[in-house]
Amino acid sequence: MVKIRNYTKEQKLFHNELYLSPVKNDLNEVTHFIGIQNDISERVRAEQELEQQYKETEEKVTDRTNMLPESEEYLSSIVETIRESLIVMDKNYKVLSAN
Repeated sequence: MVKIRNYTKEQKLFHNELYLSPVKNDLNEVTHFIGIQNDISERVRAEQELEQQYKETEEKVTDRTNMLPESEEYLSSIVETIRESLIVMDKNYKVLSAN
């Protein structure tokens, strides 16, 4: 199987899969080939879109991961400078910090 990038007579891009099979005679000699082509343009387009979405998601994860220390520092500075008693807990009521 071979993937082919091809163009129509109108110069529109499309993608094909080409399957080739040899046809042999009684002496086991190849005399012909049979080729079957399938238009896979939609599949290729979907794969490219999926790859782009994956890259965008990876960038967002990296950006948010890089922002996390800054957010923690900011919250920590609030806890340290507030004059009233303050306890920070997670959703399970575990104490994360207190001043």
